[in-house]
Amino acid sequence: MSVLWPHLPFQPGETPASFMGRLAMRHGIDDPKLLGQMLGIDFRAVAQGEPRHLKALARVADVDASGLVERAIRFDRQRGGTYRGEKLAASALHRGYRRVCPRCLIEDAEASGLPASWAAYGRTLWMFAAIRTCPVHRLPLVEVGLPAERSVVHEFTRCIAPALRDLEHLAASHGSRPLSDLETYLLRRLDALSGQVPWLDSLDWHVAAKLCEIVGLVSLDGRRAKIRGCPESRWQAAGHAGFAIVSAGPDGLHAFIDDLYRTYRPHTSALAHGRKLFGTFYEWLTSAGRRSDFEPVRILVRRSIAQIMPLGAGDKILGSTIEVRTLHSIRTLSIATGRDPRRLRKILFAVGLAAAEQHEDWDHHIVFDAATAERVIAKYSDALTLPDIATLLGCSLVQAKRLAAAGFIRPIPLFANAPGLAPVYARAGIVAFRDAILNHAVPVDTVHDHMCPLTDAARRANCAVKIIIQLVIGGELPTIHLDRRKAGYAALLVAPREIAAALAQPDEVDLLKLRQVEEILHVNGKVISRLIRARAMKAWSGVRPSTRRRVTLVARRDLDAFRGRYISASELARLNATSCRGVVSYLKKLGIEPEIRRARCGVSFYLRDVVLKPGVQERLARALCKRRGSQFGRANTPGPDPGFPATIEA
Repeated sequence: MSVLWPHLPFQPGETPASFMGRLAMRHGIDDPKLLGQMLGIDFRAVAQGEPRHLKALARVADVDASGLVERAIRFDRQRGGTYRGEKLAASALHRGYRRVCPRCLIEDAEASGLPASWAAYGRTLWMFAAIRTCPVHRLPLVEVGLPAERSVVHEFTRCIAPALRDLEHLAASHGSRPLSDLETYLLRRLDALSGQVPWLDSLDWHVAAKLCEIVGLVSLDGRRAKIRGCPESRWQAAGHAGFAIVSAGPDGLHAFIDDLYRTYRPHTSALAHGRKLFGTFYEWLTSAGRRSDFEPVRILVRRSIAQIMPLGAGDKILGSTIEVRTLHSIRTLSIATGRDPRRLRKILFAVGLAAAEQHEDWDHHIVFDAATAERVIAKYSDALTLPDIATLLGCSLVQAKRLAAAGFIRPIPLFANAPGLAPVYARAGIVAFRDAILNHAVPVDTVHDHMCPLTDAARRANCAVKIIIQLVIGGELPTIHLDRRKAGYAALLVAPREIAAALAQPDEVDLLKLRQVEEILHVNGKVISRLIRARAMKAWSGVRPSTRRRVTLVARRDLDAFRGRYISASELARLNATSCRGVVSYLKKLGIEPEIRRARCGVSFYLRDVVLKPGVQERLARALCKRRGSQFGRANTPGPDPGFPATIEA
């Protein structure tokens, strides 16, 4: 094939279609397709980057074929478009009027000395929709010339011809602006350089570009941002804003989605679907989702939405159906269980399923693991409130409260300790209490005159109802009846005389007051009270008939039994003329721990038989002789122990 003469040089960055159009103009042919017919070269194939036709054009134009191939955007029906190793969709290219940099075209004519129609050439970069700023002059690309109709869609020279006389005005009417971060990133990728953003680099070029622009547009204009009619300057700003978000990778996109979800405020948002919650972003991704190149973005967005929204089985998100619910919100859990959302909120925060920082969030924004939440709520599904307990036991609400105050029924620990959470009680515990108070009762059809309900018996016997209940549960009353005409707690019948007899003061003459016990044990009253409450020391508590005052007495034989079994650390210290701390420290080194610890009763008590063994006493005495006054501190002066002789000598 002969070489055309005269010919034109192929310019750096020029599209093959622009070069063939200028070549046609240089030879007086307006339509490059006509030139192609004369040369046997398909102009459309040149515009679509087919190598065979590009090489044929290079031969007749006497230019290097590699330059034409490198700057061609090649389109293939099966694989789509490619440019310098980057995959492209048709949407990656700008449609409509030709976009140019006026300053570049002016410099083309000035540098060549040829007419503007021969010298001005189209750059490949100008064809990309996401590149909106000239990287050379930092001017916005402007649309000029004829609309890109099908017949002239690839003919750059013919399309821009009407604007060539007005380039100076166009250049002066637009101020310079910097490249956006997105444009800089995309240009690096088109130059076959790494974008230095790993997750975006893994996406196709046009996917990364459009994702950043849509995310940025929504972040600037809100969830209902309008795509249609958005000006080029706004798209450029949107790309810059979106790149700042998406360049952080999946975490940045997840934070963007989470913000859209949590800032949706209408009262119906708990039941809103993805299109309402995520607006333009969701709609765009749904329409683009049919293409496989957007699948990585769709997968990531679907995963992010599933991590923040309480989606149930059968719900759809971006065309995918959820098979198993993984998250619940307070609202969805309330709907599923039929429980009051206010109480669910208190329970979930009390058990720690809901994060403390979410305390002020709306019910549908507080999400947590669905399986764990369902187990927690099921655990308390049969829990009873005090009114429920009153119904189950057959007593009044006041009586149920008194049973709880006396400790006969105890709330579930979670509800006992959580502030603002009304206590509830396990059904099994309430049933066990009911069975215990009815265990010794004998059903009767006729109520005897000397028998009466618990409340009346407490008044007649001058004691508390809780004491009578203790006697009933322990089976300490000879006669306990159950009225068949009634049910539960109200059906119990007891005899006040039997109660008074059970609570009467023991017949023993040698009864000690608590103050006397203090003097004998050399401990204060608080320690004695704790020992009695812990049932380590037996005592009698009741109303003295003569004074009608409640007293607590300890029998001498019970005190002797206690002292025969236990010895206090303070008594050991007195017997050895040392301090309590020293005795406790040394016994601990010997591996001897107190039977009743100080934390429980205020003083440590040891088993007397263990600490008074001769071997233990010998080792204790030797330690005291060697290190008296250093480790064990100030010595105590031994004194007489009334009522119980000393068994060891210092």
